[in-house]
Amino acid sequence: MAVQSPPMSILEICVVGIIVFGAALIQGGIGFGYAVMVIPLLRLIDPSLTPIPQIFLALTLAVAAAWRERSSLVTTNMGWLMAGRVPGSMIGAWILTVVAVSTLDIIIALVVLAGITIVAWREPWEARPTICLVTGVASGIMGTTSAMSGPPIALLYHGSDRGEARASLGAIFAVGG
Repeated sequence: MAVQSPPMSILEICVVGIIVFGAALIQGGIGFGYAVMVIPLLRLIDPSLTPIPQIFLALTLAVAAAWRERSSLVTTNMGWLMAGRVPGSMIGAWILTVVAVSTLDIIIALVVLAGITIVAWREPWEARPTICLVTGVASGIMGTTSAMSGPPIALLYHGSDRGEARASLGAIFAVGG
């Protein structure tokens, strides 16, 4: 039998709204960041708010971004990214069966911090098929285990034209969602 959370207070509902709104603004501006901000914060308030409700909200944002930036969309590497997401999702599902949730939360936090460090200290990668495939696998694993599939893909598009990055990220997240 599932354990139900107590009803949220008005203050909690307002805080959730502010978090979701702020994350949506960031996602709309740079093309990613919604899940990275929302998932950890909402898990602290009420774990039932993640990941399924946020996947649906993120999907809406992704479709809107892909449509808005469609003139800048470059599909060259999308096939490799999506091909990697399929086995990555399977690996992520397996991880969910063998790793405790508390351990997984720590691992995900460390992976996100590592990604931030990489962006700060490393030059962008050239988007070759092998790198795109590995990025897709990492994205699939993270998306399945945490609903945060964006950090690996954002690393790949780090240094790209902003319009191209937003359009590509939106299209990838829309298909992935």
